[in-house]
Amino acid sequence: ALIRESFRQGSKGNVQDFRVLGAPWGFELSDIRTPVTVWSGSEDTYAPPSEAADLVRRLPNAQLKGVLGEGHFSLPPAKIMEILEPFRSFDA
Repeated sequence: ALIRESFRQGSKGNVQDFRVLGAPWGFELSDIRTPVTVWSGSEDTYAPPSEAADLVRRLPNAQLKGVLGEGHFSLPPAKIMEILEPFRSFDA
């Protein structure tokens, strides 16, 4: 249902997503100095834990938060309060 909905109004949006994902970003991950937390569910088949671990290795100031039993779409609602906790004191 999710995939069908993403194509409901045509394929242009999906094509653009893949263009952006496959194009050079204009910077190296090693240039990112901001602290980053990468969340990864042990059951994620879209972005497997091995890819999350590789991303963390490439970011100089990153930590990995692995969550047993969660997948790509189940992890955010299961851990939303913990994911958003660092932003509670953010003063714009």
